[in-house]
Amino acid sequence: MGNSEPVELFLESLNKHIGAEELLAMDACLDCHNCGSGCAWYLATGDVTLHPKYKKDFIRKVYYSHIHPIGRMATSLGLRSPLTEETLRQYMPYFWKCTSCGRCTLSCPLGLSNRSVVRLARTAFCDSGLIKENPVLNEVVEGSRQVRHSFSIPKEKIMLRYGLFLTHEKTLIPIDTPDVDYLFAPSAVENAKFPDFAIKIPQILNASGVSYTFSSRLTDTGTDAEHLVVDRNLSREMLEEVEDEVQRLAARRVLVSECGCDVRTFYVEAETILGRPFKFPVQSIDSLMLELIQSGALPVEKVPGRFTFHDPCKVVRLSGMSQLERELLNRVAADIIEMSPNGEYNYCCNGGTGPLRLPENSQLRRQISQIKAKQISATTAEKVVTPCAVCMLTLEDICQTYKLSAPDQRMSFMTYELVHEAMQRALKRSGQSYRTQMPAVFRQQTSEFIFNHSMAGLFEKISASSDMSALFMWLANDPVTSRYFRDHPDMKAYSDFKTYLFLRLQPGFSIHPDAYEVLELSREMFSQYEDLLIAV
Repeated sequence: MGNSEPVELFLESLNKHIGAEELLAMDACLDCHNCGSGCAWYLATGDVTLHPKYKKDFIRKVYYSHIHPIGRMATSLGLRSPLTEETLRQYMPYFWKCTSCGRCTLSCPLGLSNRSVVRLARTAFCDSGLIKENPVLNEVVEGSRQVRHSFSIPKEKIMLRYGLFLTHEKTLIPIDTPDVDYLFAPSAVENAKFPDFAIKIPQILNASGVSYTFSSRLTDTGTDAEHLVVDRNLSREMLEEVEDEVQRLAARRVLVSECGCDVRTFYVEAETILGRPFKFPVQSIDSLMLELIQSGALPVEKVPGRFTFHDPCKVVRLSGMSQLERELLNRVAADIIEMSPNGEYNYCCNGGTGPLRLPENSQLRRQISQIKAKQISATTAEKVVTPCAVCMLTLEDICQTYKLSAPDQRMSFMTYELVHEAMQRALKRSGQSYRTQMPAVFRQQTSEFIFNHSMAGLFEKISASSDMSALFMWLANDPVTSRYFRDHPDMKAYSDFKTYLFLRLQPGFSIHPDAYEVLELSREMFSQYEDLLIAV
C-alpha cells in the first residue's frame, strides 16, 4: 500500500530541500547529547522530547528509512516501519517547541546545526499541508498569500492606523516618494502589534535628515513565511516583491527594521532564498542610527537609569551584530548592566519563530522563560532593551509573568525607543524638537507634491474606498488604537472622533459623506507645515 498524500508530499519536500548542512548534522552527530546543555527548553524541563537531538533523530530516521536508497528498499521489504500521517501529526508540534535559535550549536563539539534540521522539517510539514490543521500556522501562510501580511491585516488598515498616530504626533512621513536613499522595509510584527511605538522610527529619520520613503504596497517582508513556517516559495515571492518596490520607487537600498528574522533574512539568507544575491544593498536601522549619531546628524543625550540588553538570537548569534548593538546602546544609555551569559551565548527569549504566537505553547514557554527571568532579575536593571520586535513582546510577557515589573508598567523596550528618547532630550535642550516633523525629501518640494506623497494624500485615497465604513469600524474597535488613546490623554479631539465612530457606525449608516472629517484631521495637520516648509 502506498503512502498517503501528506506523507508523500512530506518525503518529497525532505528529499528536495535537504542539503549538506542537514546531512552533516545527522551523519556526523556523535550522540553525545551535549546540544541539550545549550537548549533552554530542555534545561528548564528535562523533557527529552524537547532535546534538540530528539527532533533531529526523527528526521534522521525518516530520511534513512524512506529517502536513502538502502533504507527505502528495507522499508519496502517490511524491515522498517512505514511513515504514517499519525506519526507526522505526533511529531509536528515538537518542531514548533523550538525557536531555531542556534544556541545548541555552541554546545556541540563539532558545531553541528540542529536549527537547520528544524527548518528543514518545518518546510516539509508546510509542503505536506499538515500545518493547515494549526490555525496560527495556517494564518501565517494564508495571510501572507492573500493580503501579503502574516497577521492577515490589509495594507489599508495598517496605513490608516499609522496615519491616526502620526497625525496626532504632527509628523509627516513620505509614502511612495521616488528617488530616495532608503526604502523602509517594515516588520509585520511591529505594524501589527505596536505601530504606536514604531512611529518613533520615522521621527528619528526625519530629525536626522535621512532620505527615505515608506511604500503603500509593502507592509510585510515575508520573514514569518521564511522563519515561522519556512514556506520557501512564499518567502521567495515576498522577498522578490521587496526588490520590485525598491526598483519601482528608484530607491538605492533597503532599510531593515528591528526584527531579528528580518535582519537574518536580509543579511544572511536572502541569497539562499532567491538562489542569487539580493539585488540591492541592505542596512539595518540600528546600523544607520549608529552612523547618524557618530556623524552628528542625530543628536542624542544619554538617558538616565539602569538598562540591560537582551541579545536577539538572529541579530547577534546568527548575524554577528553584538558589537554594533552594544556600541549603539552605549551612545544612548547612561548605565548598562550586562546579563550573564551575554552576546552569542545569551539565552533566547523563547518566543521567536512561532512559540509566542502559538497559544498551545504559552504555558510551556513561560515555564522555560524562568531562565531568562533570572538573568534579567540578577542585573537589577530597571528596563530591558532589545532590537527585535518578537523579543520585546516576549520579554514583556516574561517580566509580567515573573513580576519583575508592576502590572501597568512596561519593562521591555525596543532599542529605537531608547534612541528616540535620547534624541528627544537633545532636541529639547537645543530647542529643535520640530526636526522630527518634516522628512528631508519634502524640503523644497511643492505643497501638492508633499500632500500626494504623505499620509494626508493616502487618507484622501482611503476616503474614496468602498470599504470606508468597515475600515473605520475596525479602527474604532482596534485594541492598539485604544492603547494609543489611553497613553495620550491629550488626544481629546481624537477621543471625540472615536466616540463619533462608535455612535455613528451603525448597520446601514454610510460613513462616506462624513469621511472627510478624518481627512480634515490630516489636512489640518498638513496646513501646519506651510511655515515650516518655507523655513526649511
